[in-house]
Amino acid sequence: MEHFAKHFIAGAEWNAKQSPWISVEDRLPDNQDIVLVRGEYGGKCTAYLHGKNSGFITYGEDAYKVFGEITHWMPIPKFDE
Repeated sequence: MEHFAKHFIAGAEWNAKQSPWISVEDRLPDNQDIVLVRGEYGGKCTAYLHGKNSGFITYGEDAYKVFGEITHWMPIPKFDE
């Protein structure tokens, strides 16, 4: 049982350290899905993917904060879950 507990705790610690941000090099969101994006200099705002070749369209009052290329994205959390 001690062996099981040790590996369970190690797995839980590994899982807890995972970032919710998804690299645009790993995967892109579906077209037109509104997501949170992060730029290469750390700015964040909402955006949607206009198309793989067209890129992201940023909008909202924080859109000006995203300088440089968009490097990561994540789904907008649902607060009713």
